[in-house]
Amino acid sequence: MTITPTSLTDRQKELLTFLRSFHVKHGHMPTLREMADHLGATSKTTPWHLLQQLEGRGHIKRQPHKHQSIELVDGPWDMADTIEAELHAFCKTSGRRPGAVIGDALLLYLRHPSRRGDEAQ
Repeated sequence: MTITPTSLTDRQKELLTFLRSFHVKHGHMPTLREMADHLGATSKTTPWHLLQQLEGRGHIKRQPHKHQSIELVDGPWDMADTIEAELHAFCKTSGRRPGAVIGDALLLYLRHPSRRGDEAQ
């Protein structure tokens, strides 16, 4: 079986999205404990294994024996994976179904004044 960058589990996508958003918000990568807390895991082993898997699939690079030395590797697969992970995370916290959220977003987009040609001249 060939492993491609897009063949991620939901847990891997969740962690990758968390890494991206944490890095943007704080300017550094989270600790294993912070990752475990985000994932709802009781052990730091869970994010450690997920990091190994993400590295093996080419989404991150790490330096051995250095804490928080995670480098995100961007690729063409990131946009769809990130949107999907964020959609599922939103649905998990809001209790809404993905289809309903996507439908609402599409309606907002289509009803925006710029889509109707109502922009101020």
